[in-house]
Amino acid sequence: MPRPYDEKTLDILNNAESTREMLSALDWDALWELCAEKRIECAIDRRVVSDAYADTIMEIMGVRSGTSVLVPMASGGSLCVRAALAGSRVTAINDDDAALERVQQRAKDEWVRPGLITKVHGNIYDDWSALNISPHTVVVLSRALIAHQLKKTLEQISNFALKRAVVSVEAYPKYIKNGESFDCADHILVVNQLFELGYNPSIKYVLEDNSQKMYAVIYWSTEK
Repeated sequence: MPRPYDEKTLDILNNAESTREMLSALDWDALWELCAEKRIECAIDRRVVSDAYADTIMEIMGVRSGTSVLVPMASGGSLCVRAALAGSRVTAINDDDAALERVQQRAKDEWVRPGLITKVHGNIYDDWSALNISPHTVVVLSRALIAHQLKKTLEQISNFALKRAVVSVEAYPKYIKNGESFDCADHILVVNQLFELGYNPSIKYVLEDNSQKMYAVIYWSTEK
């Protein structure tokens, strides 16, 4: 696997006196770019999720009546609807109007009380405050962490989560680039970047029974 860091960085790693010093020495955004194309490929079918996957996310979110859930890049509506049916106020963000319409239609089909799900046209790079979005109890980015600027994205998610943030990525998908085959370790990069930012993330793995893909669900407390 190619390594986008130089001998100077290797020297810092070899002489680091703490884990935090080692984590700070690496450019996690550069490492994140290695599997950018593979992440886009993995995200194509993200609208369809199994019950096992959705149940795992819901358990981790811990939503209940009176909580609020922010779902950037909402697409199929499964998590939005489940959270709303549990009594949470949900905000769904996407710059794809068709995706937001799918969320709205699923909410109607499953008899979600009108007003519980709010649609916002925007994306992961936008200033969410400028879109009149306030911090929510939980922020969950489900199988949509494909953007550039990993650090900035995780910071934004964390800043808008009052209690907990959740992201999920496929674990170790095979990728061939320039004739070289390797496993993408995106979930490890996310965990390490979160440690470098000062958080203490946890991780659960869930196997999609319909696709046999393994997903890593990473979550961390944002309470001060």
